[in-house]
Order: sequence, then structure tokens, then C-alpha cells
Amino acid sequence: MSSKILITGLPGCGKTTLIKELIKGREGKFAGFLTEEIRESGARIGFEIKFTSGKSGLLARKNLDSKYRVGGYGVDLEQFDRLLDQEKMNILKSRYVIIDEIGRMELFSEKFKSLINHVLSSECLLIGTVTYKSHPFADIIKKRDDVRLIKLERKNFAKIRSQLEEAVNNHGSG
Repeated sequence: MSSKILITGLPGCGKTTLIKELIKGREGKFAGFLTEEIRESGARIGFEIKFTSGKSGLLARKNLDSKYRVGGYGVDLEQFDRLLDQEKMNILKSRYVIIDEIGRMELFSEKFKSLINHVLSSECLLIGTVTYKSHPFADIIKKRDDVRLIKLERKNFAKIRSQLEEAVNNHGSG
């Protein structure tokens, strides 16, 4: 199996849940981040970036004044780039990298695109999620020969989780 694995699928198919389950009990092994919903009274109002190091910050929020927008969300590109600057070395020196997600909000950042390209050309095991929708940058990396693209659906969740567990357990042992 390729050491660069990207999971894609429709919103709500379980991509972030899969990544959370994969890294649970492996704290300290992975560098990278999760993108999590911010909810208020049950309604999604934004997204937060949570790095495995413990750092976190706002990625996007409804009604946030920003020239970078996805749907009704304003993207806090300045804060995202600042967090990337702080975490870049942790990610680049790690043998195991998790990126959730390579999505439209994150792809406003040139620093993020550069980081993804560095990770893709490294020896690490990358397990990431990537937008299902077409995006110029995401489309290029989804088609790379060294990337295994997996479409996640609820019906194949357990099978994909098992394959990812195996990839983590076998990385560097062969």
C-alpha cells in the first residue's frame, strides 16, 4: 500500500471519525491536525483546527468578516497560517502525518499547499482527507501516482479502517 493515503467521500460519510479512531491510543505518534465542527445550540457555526500537539485555533466561522469565504463561512486565513508556521517542523519531521482535511477552506493558504507538497515528497506515512468536490490543487494531488485515493462510504468504513490500521502498523517495518 502506498505511504500516501487520501480518504475522500461525501460530507458526513465519516472521514474525520475514521481519522480520530485511527489516532486514538497513538497520541504522540502522529503530527498534523483535525478539522472539527464548532457547534452552538446544535447548529454548526464554524470549524476549528486541532493539532496533535495540542495547539488549536479557528479556521472558519459564520459571519466572520473575511475575503476568503466558503458558503456562509469566513475563513480566518491569518490564524491558520500562524498555526501552520508553529507546527510545520513537527509535521515535516514526523514519520506519521495526519491531515484532516485538504479542503476548500484550508486551500486558501499557500503555506498549507506548500506543506502538503513537502509531506507528499517525504518518506512519511500520510493519512489525510481530501475534498470530494473538484478543486484545482486537490484534483492534482488526487491523481498523483504515489497517492492511494480511497472513497469512504458508511458501508466500507470498517474495511477502510482495518486497511489504515495495517498501513500504520506496517510503515517502516519493511
